[in-house]
Amino acid sequence: MILIFGGRHDPNIGVLTDRLVARDIPFIDLRIGPDANPRLRIDLVRRRLEVDGDPVSPAGCFLRHDVFLYPTEDVVGASAAALNWYQAVRGWVVSQPWIRVFNRLYPLRETNKIGNMLDASACGLGIPPTVIDSHPVDPQSLPGPHSQKPVAGGRIHRAGRREPCDGRISSVHPATAGPARNADLPHCDAAAGVQAGIARP
Repeated sequence: MILIFGGRHDPNIGVLTDRLVARDIPFIDLRIGPDANPRLRIDLVRRRLEVDGDPVSPAGCFLRHDVFLYPTEDVVGASAAALNWYQAVRGWVVSQPWIRVFNRLYPLRETNKIGNMLDASACGLGIPPTVIDSHPVDPQSLPGPHSQKPVAGGRIHRAGRREPCDGRISSVHPATAGPARNADLPHCDAAAGVQAGIARP
């Protein structure tokens, strides 16, 4: 089955999904927009991809960075969310050799955190338990210290600081600096990661 990722307002993605529906070809719908986005969850250690709670293993993927943003006053936040969604999905897809996808070796792979961690794991290197989730759990409910950071990079959210959601898919991971809180950001609809911390040598 093919996984389709992109913006709901992207006319090219719309043509593709309309053709799939017309031909009665099933597909995994991971299109994003201003509301009612599917839930994305990626467990890096278990190498498991879930969409709306169901594990999926697509044979192919068509994905496009969403540049056809919906009308909003927060263009910066919408752009950040689109970038983080794209980085999360692409990082997973290009690290699964059995998934057919265009431009697998596109240079952005070099700076994709998700892809880099999965490649490191495939080479036998240990990586901290990390979960990318568009609806992340409260890191304070997890044992040990954690931090949360956008998948595509950015500031770390620390415990006790109520900061507005910048719309970025982030990773939450155990860290020595203390747990992060994503529960303070209930309106954030972009993937965030939760990751177990690594003890300092």
